[in-house]
Amino acid sequence: MAEPRLFRERFLREPLFSSDPSGVRSYKFAHVHAQSIGFECKPSLSTIICIFDMETLLRTSLLRRLTPALLFVSLPALAADQKPFEQRPEKQQAKRNEAIAKLTPELVAAQASVEDEDMEPLVTISTERAFKWKGGFTDNVRSDNYIRAFIDRSGDGAIYQVVQSVTYLYERRRFNGVNVLLPSGLKTLELTVIAEDLNCSIGVCVYTDYVGFRLTEEEFESIADLYKSNPTASLKMRFKSASSLDWNDDIAAVEIAGLKLAVAAWQAKSDR
Repeated sequence: MAEPRLFRERFLREPLFSSDPSGVRSYKFAHVHAQSIGFECKPSLSTIICIFDMETLLRTSLLRRLTPALLFVSLPALAADQKPFEQRPEKQQAKRNEAIAKLTPELVAAQASVEDEDMEPLVTISTERAFKWKGGFTDNVRSDNYIRAFIDRSGDGAIYQVVQSVTYLYERRRFNGVNVLLPSGLKTLELTVIAEDLNCSIGVCVYTDYVGFRLTEEEFESIADLYKSNPTASLKMRFKSASSLDWNDDIAAVEIAGLKLAVAAWQAKSDR
């Protein structure tokens, strides 16, 4: 058989299979129907990717009868031995690392947001605006994270929290813990569910989970110090799912070092 060729087409017509208002039934029907005529299909956040060879493409006349958000790509078959976790594709991770490499603690600190209200007992300083990652168009999972500090005005120190967002398909993953590879070793920490979003407006339901976990001041300092010896260092994390695949991610040490600078700058200002 000839070497598969790349073929992509976005279908912009109205879907034929729209009996379910949420779009879930039409999505599943199109997915199963594509498989029944010889395609191997893999959903992503905004498309269904179907893997085929040119012989299959030429022998079927049913391509336009699937769904308007169907993307056909000639690629090698997916590995059957899928691991119990997912992580960012290597290409996307490399692009993300390149973007992070341009950061310095000073740049992060300059972009950090400060919520300082006289009528609130805590001051919040966050790196959310300092670095954002949207991911690739066909990524199965899109994720981002940042870190924030809650500073007690009474002088009792600060609380540090890593905030993680994970966007995906299928069913709610129900993240209930996180394994964190700290400089001192691997540690399992409790997760706090901050928010949960659900969007079924594109013909398939997309879930987004916002979760967070706390770092002690000692842990925070040790990760920030990693930047001094290795500017590309990061905190590795695995978010544990109670109902589906785990998710691997990382947050750059430069972002944590930047928050440390921002906190020190606020404290210096408040002491005047």
